[in-house]
Amino acid sequence: MVAGVVGAPAIWWLENSRDDAPYIESPPAEYWSVEPGPSKAQVTRIISQGAFSFPVRHVAGVTRYDGAQLASDSPCEDQFTHGKLPSPWKGGSKWMARGVFDGHSGPQKSELLKTQLLPFVRHSLSQMQPTPTKSPVPDE
Repeated sequence: MVAGVVGAPAIWWLENSRDDAPYIESPPAEYWSVEPGPSKAQVTRIISQGAFSFPVRHVAGVTRYDGAQLASDSPCEDQFTHGKLPSPWKGGSKWMARGVFDGHSGPQKSELLKTQLLPFVRHSLSQMQPTPTKSPVPDE
C-alpha cells in the first residue's frame, strides 16, 4: 500500500515531465523594430521644462536648492514642499526641510502630505525637551 502511494507521484512526474515546448532558434529581434530614443539635447530640454531653483537665506550651509519635476501622467500627481524650521537644539538657528511626495492613483495623498507633514514635524520638534546633562566625570 505504501509503495502504491509513493509510486503514483513518481509515475505522474515521469509522464508529465516531457519537454513539448518548442525550441526558439532565432532571436526575437528580427521581428521587432527598435526606434532610437531622444537625443541628449532633447532629454535636457524635456527635463529643463520642469526645473526649479530656490535661494535659501539664513540657514547655515544652504544657499539654494535645485530640482526638476517630470510627470509620468497628466496632470502630475506628485508634489513637493520646502520650508525653514527652528532648530530645537540651537537657539535661533534654522533648519531647511524639503519633502517630495509621490502620488499614486491620484493626487490626494501627496497633496495632504505637502500641506500637513512639515507643519506636523515643526510642531513635534517644538515639543522636544532637552535631555538633562550628566554631571562631568572628575579627572583622576
